[in-house]
Amino acid sequence: MIHRKDRKKARITDVLYVPNMKSNLISIGQLLQRYTMKMEAQAMNVFDYKNMLILKAPLSKQRTFRININVIEDQCFLSDNQGEN
Repeated sequence: MIHRKDRKKARITDVLYVPNMKSNLISIGQLLQRYTMKMEAQAMNVFDYKNMLILKAPLSKQRTFRININVIEDQCFLSDNQGEN
């Protein structure tokens, strides 16, 4: 759960996220599987199923999209493959 710029809440699900890291990567491919995305005028916009804007990120000089997300609540699942060869 995140706060949008208009202070309303939005939920981003099923993407990789590591809490407490200085920076995290969110895969554009993973976002595309669940959300509508529009890339125009050197920016990326991500919309939810109600067509409400969730994220807006400008294209940086390094050709990445940098966003600051105000995380309200995070939920992560632990993966354990110790028994696998």
